This record gives sequence, structure tokens and C-alpha cells, in this order.
Amino acid sequence: MINEYSIKKIQFSTVAYYVESVYTGSFTLIIDYNKLLCKYSYKSNFYRNITKWKIYKEHFLKFMNELVSLDIFSWDKNYTDENVLDGGGWSLKIEYENNEFLEINGDNAYPSNYDNFINILHKYFPIIKMDNEYRKNLEKYRVMQEQTSHFVI
Repeated sequence: MINEYSIKKIQFSTVAYYVESVYTGSFTLIIDYNKLLCKYSYKSNFYRNITKWKIYKEHFLKFMNELVSLDIFSWDKNYTDENVLDGGGWSLKIEYENNEFLEINGDNAYPSNYDNFINILHKYFPIIKMDNEYRKNLEKYRVMQEQTSHFVI
């Protein structure tokens, strides 16, 4: 059995697109334990940024302890809401020391404790700002769509 602590790299990406606005954006966070390096890249219609920084083993291990307690390793492999035309997608890729991978993806749908996962990312990597904005905008758009779909002409 693979031990969650044998993780050597975590890559988390998210992307958002809204038909009713000009906003598109994506970010990727790569945490590489073997190199003790983080890389955060963000790209939108208006802005691009890539930031790299070193991490400490202790920082990574605390981060991993919180992920293990959240049990993201038992998430389904795919979360999809096919009723939404625009919005956000996300992916989580975990690479283990033995070169095995765990890949989890979502498209406008999330595990029940996804917000807790994002909060942990924000806690240990505060540079991440965009994911909750995507989801808030998506929720506003869904509510607006529901309200306008009730009117029949």
C-alpha cells in the first residue's frame, strides 16, 4: 500500500471561464518535495505571473499531515456537473516516490470537503488567491441563470 507520506510532488490546477464576461483565468501550484521547491503560475486575460520559492521539509510535512487528515486520497477520480456550460475546472495530480500517480479531476463539481482543501492550500501557500473567486462567480452566475430560466415568454 502506498503511504501518503511517500509523496514527492503535488500539482493542483484550476481554470475558469465565464461566457457572460471577458474573464478567464487559471493557476497551477506545483509542490516538489524532492527539490524543496514550489512554483505558482497564474494567467488571466489581464495578468501573468510565475513565482518560485523554496520550502522547508517541516513546512511540507505539516502540509501533508493536514492533507492526510482531510483524506483527499479517497476522493473519487472525477467530479462533473454537465448542466453548466461555463465555469471552472480543476485537477489534482499526486506523484509518489515509486513513480505511481493519483489523478483527480473536476468540472463544475467538487468533493464535499473541497473548500477545506482550498483553505489548507491558502494556509500553507497564501499566494493562491483565485480559486474561491472562480467558485463565487460561478455560483452567482448559476443563481442568475436559475432566476431567468423561470420566466417563460
